[in-house]
Amino acid sequence: DFCLSRGLGDVYKRQGSNIAYKCDAKGKSTATKISIYLYLQEYSNGAWSNVDVVTKAVNGRSAYVSDTYSSAVSGRKYRTEAHVYVYSGSKYEYLEVNSGTLIF
Repeated sequence: DFCLSRGLGDVYKRQGSNIAYKCDAKGKSTATKISIYLYLQEYSNGAWSNVDVVTKAVNGRSAYVSDTYSSAVSGRKYRTEAHVYVYSGSKYEYLEVNSGTLIF
């Protein structure tokens, strides 16, 4: 178990049609690298689909990534899905975590 906080994803509304989204992941003292693949998802026609993605890889115990999506549609639901890899040498732990839902 290399992970201390489980890929904390969040999504929130900005001005106009913009959505900001982020993820913060922190590893334990044995963590040597963290990779984040953070997807922004939109709910439409009964299913969640990826509309944007941002990635980051950091040598160390913590990683933070954020981005802005500028094509949000009023009335639709949005969330993040974070895929986080926390490495300790050649071993790794994989986490997949969804944020809460934002109704834009």
